[in-house]
Amino acid sequence: MKIYSKILIFLLFSHGVLYFFVGGLYDDSNPVKYIKYILVSLFIINLALAVLLDKSLVMSKSLLIISLTLFALFLVSSCYQLMIGESIFKVFLFFFPLVSYFCYRNFTLKEFVQILKYVVFLGCVVSIIEWSFLSEISSRFNQSGFRSVSIFVNPNALGLFMCLALSLILFFEVTNIIHKAYWLLIGGVPIFLSGSATGYACFIFISLICTYQVVTKLNMFKLSQFGWICLFTAIFLVVILGNFYVNIANVDFQIGSREFSLNSFFSRLDYLRVFYSELDQCFFFPMVCNKSLYADNALVFSWIILGAIPALVLLLLSLYPIVISGLNKSPYYYFSFFCVVALGSLTANVLNIWPISYMFWIVYGYFNQYLKERLQ
Repeated sequence: MKIYSKILIFLLFSHGVLYFFVGGLYDDSNPVKYIKYILVSLFIINLALAVLLDKSLVMSKSLLIISLTLFALFLVSSCYQLMIGESIFKVFLFFFPLVSYFCYRNFTLKEFVQILKYVVFLGCVVSIIEWSFLSEISSRFNQSGFRSVSIFVNPNALGLFMCLALSLILFFEVTNIIHKAYWLLIGGVPIFLSGSATGYACFIFISLICTYQVVTKLNMFKLSQFGWICLFTAIFLVVILGNFYVNIANVDFQIGSREFSLNSFFSRLDYLRVFYSELDQCFFFPMVCNKSLYADNALVFSWIILGAIPALVLLLLSLYPIVISGLNKSPYYYFSFFCVVALGSLTANVLNIWPISYMFWIVYGYFNQYLKERLQ
């Protein structure tokens, strides 16, 4: 069962490589899409069996309450979508990944990180091949220059997945500086080729935490924790504001083969303006007033699709591990992982897109088990 589970999770994350052989990346009738649905179904069945067959499973009252609450919210959101004549498949995309929470019953976090290493390495190799020979496969995203999709269909999903994987790989078991540099390179190449601004920001954040860890371990120079936070915040803001300056000043600015502009930023603001304009009349269910609402923001998009209350519950569940891991001085990998999720959620719908949403709930399960063991 354990070997089967490992193979299944690897295929779930990496089956996108098949598009390079079949083609038709965005064709709804492409058989690879059916493979994805089959893998998701097998993944859910596998986890359900693992939970049901585990005789030692004792569901705590808190987990039972949360499970029943989420199920009730699923029903409310489904009725909402049916009421406005939309498909409830959009709702399933939020709730299917929740099953990933129970992955800790099939394999350990160390084993999961090993799987991620193979996926990251494969993603790096495919990105380089795509950039060198197969750039036309991602032509849909290449209006501002080449953007790699690698094995994840979307350049932003590629950049964010690599950052999330690096936040676990770099801080869970890689302690050697040379090995850290190696994985920063392996994960950084596809992030660089993806042209994802969100990926770049998260990669800088991870690199800063990595720098802090190395410098404090080597005791190169002393600085208070507050001083480190101020220093890294200043560096982060300089990089972000520098990006804004070169675009506002019409300076040619290019990373990799993608030319950056503020068009994407302003289009995201337009989405938000339209969304907020509908809240006066349809606060709890905004799509009742406007079915075309959209946003590249995890909270706002979940609000649009699920409704205000389910979105608020998901927001609280997402913020919980950041607050708890920060207050309890949890290992770097938990804090960095959930901080990257928070950064990514500002410009990406991380709670419903494959494979980010599945990865989020997988690590969420490990984190809760870590807290449970620590309290015992």
